[in-house]
Amino acid sequence: MRELILNDGEVGYEFEDIKFVNTSQLNEAARHYKQFGCYTKAPAGSLEFNQFWDIEEERLLNGMTVPGKLYYDEYGVAHVQEVRITGEHYGYLNYGRIRMTTDASNVLLGSAEGVLKDRKKVGTKDIDFPSFWDGDYHFFKACELAKSRGEHVIVFKARRKGYSYKVGYKGSHLVNFYPETTAILGAYDKKYLIQGRGTTRMAKAYLDWYQDKTDFSRGYLSNDIENLELGYQLQGEKMPRGYKSKLITVSFMENPDAAIGKDGDLIIFEEAGKFPNLRETLGVTLSSTEDGALQTGQIIIFGTGGTDEANWAVFEDMFYNPEKNGFLRFNNIWDDGRVGTSCGFFHGQLLNLVPFIDKDGNSQTEEALEETNKLRDKKRNQVTYETEFTTYIGQRCIKPSEGFSSTGVSIFSTKILTEHTERVTNDPVYKGMGIPGKVFRVGTKGVFKHNMDLDENERHDPIIKQDSSVKDWNGCTVIYDMPFSFNGEVPKDLYRIWVDPYAFKKETGKIHYRNSMGVAYVYEKPNSFTKTKGDVIVASYIGRPEDPDDFYEQLLALSLLYNTQNGVVFERDRGDVHRYFKQEGFEMMLAWEPTFTFNKALQSKRKGREKGILLSEGDKRKPAGAQLLFKWLYVVRTKSMDETIKTYNVEYFYDLGGLTELKHWSLKGNFDRVSALIIGMLDREEVFNVEPENPATIGQNKNDFFNRDFF
Repeated sequence: MRELILNDGEVGYEFEDIKFVNTSQLNEAARHYKQFGCYTKAPAGSLEFNQFWDIEEERLLNGMTVPGKLYYDEYGVAHVQEVRITGEHYGYLNYGRIRMTTDASNVLLGSAEGVLKDRKKVGTKDIDFPSFWDGDYHFFKACELAKSRGEHVIVFKARRKGYSYKVGYKGSHLVNFYPETTAILGAYDKKYLIQGRGTTRMAKAYLDWYQDKTDFSRGYLSNDIENLELGYQLQGEKMPRGYKSKLITVSFMENPDAAIGKDGDLIIFEEAGKFPNLRETLGVTLSSTEDGALQTGQIIIFGTGGTDEANWAVFEDMFYNPEKNGFLRFNNIWDDGRVGTSCGFFHGQLLNLVPFIDKDGNSQTEEALEETNKLRDKKRNQVTYETEFTTYIGQRCIKPSEGFSSTGVSIFSTKILTEHTERVTNDPVYKGMGIPGKVFRVGTKGVFKHNMDLDENERHDPIIKQDSSVKDWNGCTVIYDMPFSFNGEVPKDLYRIWVDPYAFKKETGKIHYRNSMGVAYVYEKPNSFTKTKGDVIVASYIGRPEDPDDFYEQLLALSLLYNTQNGVVFERDRGDVHRYFKQEGFEMMLAWEPTFTFNKALQSKRKGREKGILLSEGDKRKPAGAQLLFKWLYVVRTKSMDETIKTYNVEYFYDLGGLTELKHWSLKGNFDRVSALIIGMLDREEVFNVEPENPATIGQNKNDFFNRDFF
């Protein structure tokens, strides 16, 4: 690993650029076994036998060094330097049996000449020892480096990169060579560990191999697949002998504390994308790897792009902020615009892609990229829905952002959304699209002040992430486009505000859902006279002040700023928006519940209309709103003459927190910003075809809103 300083001034690492040679020296023991059916022909107990196993033990504990690194000097002359693999890597290569794929493309499929021309390459799978591959080298080295620094490892990867094999071997290696240690293999659902070729099953197979085929047999005190313990017990004795090391399998589904009290030396979190309580579990498990100020154990978390029904929000945050939980930091050289920022260990599609690996285990990334792009183009032409293609890409991601865009949960997640989110995250132009500040009510007007013009006690930052890292939950108003005005007046029917308030206990005034926020998006209707021509979000207010009235006051001021007469559409089954607006004399700013003439199945069975909307009315409104939201996000706004370049509504939405929620949304989760947008879509469908008043006529009508007595 190569050390460097990242943009934040802290240390990070990169994969060392190595051209491996002579790697066949690293698995001579495995090749001897394949040829002769044993690791040594020397008789048991002989000097040669003992020497062989002594050398093997040294390599298994400390690694192996060979002249295996090619480099060229300033004169272009080739040289070979020594390179060392870790003890775990050596053990994996020589004592780990896995299902290996071999290239069988030379087998003729049919009688026609050239039949393979347009066919996919063909492979066969057999149980064999692993080959040396550069991606595996980097992983084992990263784990070793992290352990030496007292850090953990978080891994995000493309599918079928053999990590169940590798981490399963790490668990077996620990307990087979280090007495009285404990390896814990954990997942939200235990089936990922003990069913089929799950990680625990693989670890048990490795231990059995050591028991049966080597001089490193430790015996089993317990052969229970979920509670393996090595050692032996002499007849007539109560106390066990030997290694007394344990390999334990746990489920964190009902118990985030499952690893507590087990003093884990190595703890594996499998299938992190399907780990709803990942943050809580990690928080309580970290203590199991510590003794006072000393780090005694290591946690490895890994997740796979394209996982069905994955919820990446927590894992993604951990991966892109590894330092927050003590993970080893890497320079993010993969995502566009993120070089110099930190992330976890990424193993993408191009690394170790069969058959694009040479005889010494070097990934042929250029050839792999060419083949990957060719297959992507073919897949895009085959799929009916964009989500299918996004899932395909997620499973074969060449950068982390592609993997996190997997659509196992969110119907909104697409390549377009992913790329736009990356721009808003990294591009300074997009970062500066919104102006943070606060709106004040001055009589019957709203006045906006930039954060730079506010006193320190009134100044608050936008809330991007909705988690424990937020220290100031007040939030702020962000303006993307100031209200359009003609002769100093804002058209009364140009803007709408879509609101998802946060709940609180009315008897105590305390917030009911600590993870919920109030969200208000200002929507500009389609029109012919503003610079955007409308159908866009022009402002937002997102926050959770301790006093809900502070939220309502900001909402009211915002409605006056944009003159949303009868245009504040709010979820009325939580919060107290109606009460506050009525109390302040501005009930006329609140919208009536939609009539849902566009979809009678969404109409209320109650008599009469009320202010606000019930999103929970029946079980159809939220799914219907979600479908409308998807449709709106991917409306084409502009396109080139040949229609090869298009822009979509989603690319005019700049709230990073909202974009992130769209990527991960599900019906069951807590997604306040998406909820506000869904409310908005139901409202938009109702008012979309109502043309805003021509601003040139404002002020001419004596009955106009702005000519009434209270102004």
